[in-house]
Amino acid sequence: MNSLYDKKFSNFLQFEDSIPFMFHSPKDYLEISSGIEKLWREVREIFPESSQVKIFYKGKEHLKTLLCNLYMGRLSGRCLAIPRDNNAYTKNGAMGRYHVNQKILLSILDYLTETGYIGFQKGFKFGSHGRVSRYWSLPLLEPMFNNWQPEFIEPFKLSSQLVVLKDEKGEAVHYRHSDYTRDLLAKLTLINRCYSHHTFDVYLDSDKDTHHLTRFFPRLRSIHNQKNFERGGRLYNQSPRSICYQQLSKIQRSNILIDGERTVELDYSSLHIHLLYAKVGLQLEKDGYSFLAPELRPAAKKLMLILLNCDAEHKLRSSLGETKYNLLCKGSFRTAKDNSMLAALEKMNTEEALAIAKEYHKPIKQFFCSGISLELQNLDAKIATAIVAGFATRGIPVLPVHDSFIIAKSRQEELREAMQTAYRDHTGFDCPVC
Repeated sequence: MNSLYDKKFSNFLQFEDSIPFMFHSPKDYLEISSGIEKLWREVREIFPESSQVKIFYKGKEHLKTLLCNLYMGRLSGRCLAIPRDNNAYTKNGAMGRYHVNQKILLSILDYLTETGYIGFQKGFKFGSHGRVSRYWSLPLLEPMFNNWQPEFIEPFKLSSQLVVLKDEKGEAVHYRHSDYTRDLLAKLTLINRCYSHHTFDVYLDSDKDTHHLTRFFPRLRSIHNQKNFERGGRLYNQSPRSICYQQLSKIQRSNILIDGERTVELDYSSLHIHLLYAKVGLQLEKDGYSFLAPELRPAAKKLMLILLNCDAEHKLRSSLGETKYNLLCKGSFRTAKDNSMLAALEKMNTEEALAIAKEYHKPIKQFFCSGISLELQNLDAKIATAIVAGFATRGIPVLPVHDSFIIAKSRQEELREAMQTAYRDHTGFDCPVC
């Protein structure tokens, strides 16, 4: 019988929920090695007996690493994204940088697919759009994971840099320190030191309607884009062990415990819209999404999100179409929120909605489809850093999720006040917190 996890991909093709190939188990844990030994006796038959010893050694290591990634994907309810094209396996490619041998890994993937251990959806490229191949564990493989623990597994490579600058291709580049980077580095060091003195757990659901408590270890770094410290800069969790809390859904994040205490997550209301009004010297006095009928509010939110993130108006239509397609692919996995979004998008006339949005937000319409999102992210990152570092100074951990923040429930009002103060300090205006 197929599990709910398997059906999510095999039946409903929900491939946007994926994790990259990035985990391994650096130590020889008995729970992992015992299961791998049994499966390896099967898999090794795909390699000719005449193969060099190093081929068998690397094959077994690749199998172990692959299973670690499949396990982490299953734990987070996501499939695994693995490129098959040659470029990914060059020295500086997505897989080559981790010394992954293309022929060996793809041979193992193909064997596990053919024998029913894992599911597979081939990637594609269409113009500027594309998706690498997706893999996920099937019920035949799942018994191997029964005794595994997230603590056994780590990301491949932990950068020692807490302040990262990337180029247009997403590759990290060297830079000279400035007053800005030194100050940011000091704040991140303070935040991560604060985290090390506290415990973080989350209750995750299983297919059997049971819960298990998973410990995680947050570690933040700031990532800037386009070789420019005024682009991006958001705080990302580079977890040294276990899951990345920022990849959990909002519902899953509601089950996070800090030092054993329940938490609450507060976020800014329509933050980027407020930031743009502040940029032109105005206070947004109305709801940012009320330019359409109430039943179309989910579509209005999506429309504004795309308008502020894309750099050309023609991309608006394709992005909305892709959103509808992904929602349809979820099938019975659609939540009530998903159904509201899908119904709103189907009722909304894109051309009319765009004209209404431009009129409703006339003071900031010049920023629509301008590619301003990275500049806005830079400002919201500075606000987030001020909030999290401010609490860390007092020894209080706060987990950021870009424009929302998680804190122990007993400190909810302290967080609300800090968020309002930080926004006012950086813009001179107000933004609602909910």
